[in-house]
Amino acid sequence: MKYYKTVISLLFVMLLVLVPGCVSKSKYNELKSANDQMTFNLSILEKENQDLQSKNKNLTAEYEAVKTENAALQANNDKLTADNKALTAETATVKTELADAQNTSQSLQTTLSDLRTKYDGINEQLAKINAVFPAKYFVSKEELSNWLAADGTSEYESQNPVEILGYAQQLQETALNDGYLISVNVSQYGETSTYYRIYCTAIVQDTHTLYYWDVLSDGLQILINDVTSFKWATAY
Repeated sequence: MKYYKTVISLLFVMLLVLVPGCVSKSKYNELKSANDQMTFNLSILEKENQDLQSKNKNLTAEYEAVKTENAALQANNDKLTADNKALTAETATVKTELADAQNTSQSLQTTLSDLRTKYDGINEQLAKINAVFPAKYFVSKEELSNWLAADGTSEYESQNPVEILGYAQQLQETALNDGYLISVNVSQYGETSTYYRIYCTAIVQDTHTLYYWDVLSDGLQILINDVTSFKWATAY
């Protein structure tokens, strides 16, 4: 703008020099006034240009600041995007692991339930065994008589010694299952006899008496009054 102002002023001066005497005072004043107005306008334009340059400088600085901030935001956005992808992948992994853990837990619950069922069954069997083990003597003759009456073996009828021996062994097994001790005995009537007697014996605890009875009857007979005072023979 200063360049334009100088050029215009020079042109105005040259014009006055080249045409001396050709310009009237009024015309001169008019031209001078026009020149002053142009100079004033140029100063205003120059001021506006300076303001515009200052604004442009400020806007350029703001633009650079915004550009830098935008680059930082873009970098942060890229980082957030990468973090989001990583978290998404980690979430998928955790979901898979959680599903596996839930399946494992369900399997363990099923296994635990089966083990509890087996455990309860074993405890029930153990309780039944403990109720009859170890086998013991009958408390009294009455208890022995009642047990024989409830068993029902004496209701069988047979003359076959093999069958009778089988009944006796069956009676002995039933007694063991109920927690009692009885013995099965087979004795020969004579050394040359072909006849054998099959009977059972049991001790009652209150009197230490040894009773015997035929397998197919419940009639108790005393074999030894007190087994604690009985002197047993020793075989050599």
